[in-house]
Amino acid sequence: MKFGLIWLLVYSVVFIAAKAYAEPPTLRFGMPVEYHSMLATWIEGNAVSAFEKGSVRLIDRTMAEQLIVIRALKVAGFKHKSELISIPSIQRAAAMAKQGRIDLLGTSYWSTDPNIDDIFIRTDTYIKQGEALVGFFTASNNKYALASKSKDELSKLSYVVVKDWHIDIKTLKKYKHLDIHQAEEFRYLMRALEAHHADVALLEFQRKGGLGRFHWDMKNKDKPEWVFPIANFKTYLDGERLFLISKKSPWADELLEAMNEGLALMRESGELRQLLVRAGYYPEEVDNWKEVDLSH
Repeated sequence: MKFGLIWLLVYSVVFIAAKAYAEPPTLRFGMPVEYHSMLATWIEGNAVSAFEKGSVRLIDRTMAEQLIVIRALKVAGFKHKSELISIPSIQRAAAMAKQGRIDLLGTSYWSTDPNIDDIFIRTDTYIKQGEALVGFFTASNNKYALASKSKDELSKLSYVVVKDWHIDIKTLKKYKHLDIHQAEEFRYLMRALEAHHADVALLEFQRKGGLGRFHWDMKNKDKPEWVFPIANFKTYLDGERLFLISKKSPWADELLEAMNEGLALMRESGELRQLLVRAGYYPEEVDNWKEVDLSH
C-alpha cells in the first residue's frame, strides 16, 4: 500500500512539472501609454490577438513595432502568451524592469541611447544605418519652405529639433552651416513650425493623415497642428534602432536569441520592411523622392 502511494506521489510531481514545463510563458511587453490607450479604444477583446491576426491599423513605426516583436518571436519558434503593459516613459520602463515586472519593450530605441545597459540587453539592430528615413516637414502655410526645389534652398531654411533627440541633433550638426533651434518638447517643436519661428523639422513618416503629421494639444488648442513634408526630398538619420530585453526576465537569454533570429528571418523574407511600409514609415509615395545630404 505504501509503495503504491509513493508511486502515485512521484507520478503527480512529474505530471505537474511536465505540465508546467509545457505551458508557454506569459511575456509582459512594455508599451507606450498613449498606444496602450489607443488600443483600448479601438479594439474589443484581446489586443495581442488583434495584432497577430493583422487587424490592427499600423499608424506609425511605434505601432508596427508591437507586431514586429510578436512576429519575430513567433518566426523564431519561441512559444509564449503575451500581455501588454502600459509604460509612460523609458525611465518608468527601467524601474519596472528592475522590479521584474516586464520582460521586454515592444518599441525600439536608438542603439546609442544612454543609461540602459545596466537594466536591459540590446538585440541586434533592426533599423540599420542608412535606413532611418525622415522627411523635411514644415507648416502647411509656410510657402517659402514648401517652395524649396534644391539642396541649396533646403540648406538656407531654419531647423528645429527636440532637445533630447540626440540622434536628430547629431544628424543636423553634421550640416555645420545650418540654422538649428531646440525645443523643450515635441508640442513646442510643432508650435515653432506653426508660428514660423523655424521652417523645418526632420520627422518620420506616418500613416495618420496621408503624408501629413499632426499634434493636438487639446488643453490649449481647439484643433490640431499639421505639418507636411517638402515634396521630392528625404534623408536618413545617423543612427540605428534595436529592441530591449529586461535582464531580470527569467527568459532573457532565450528571448535575445529568439529576437535576433526572428528579426534576421523577417528581414530576409521581406516581412520586416512590409510591416514598416504598412505603418507609413516607408511610404511608397516617397520612393522616388531625392535623397538629400546637406553636409556637402
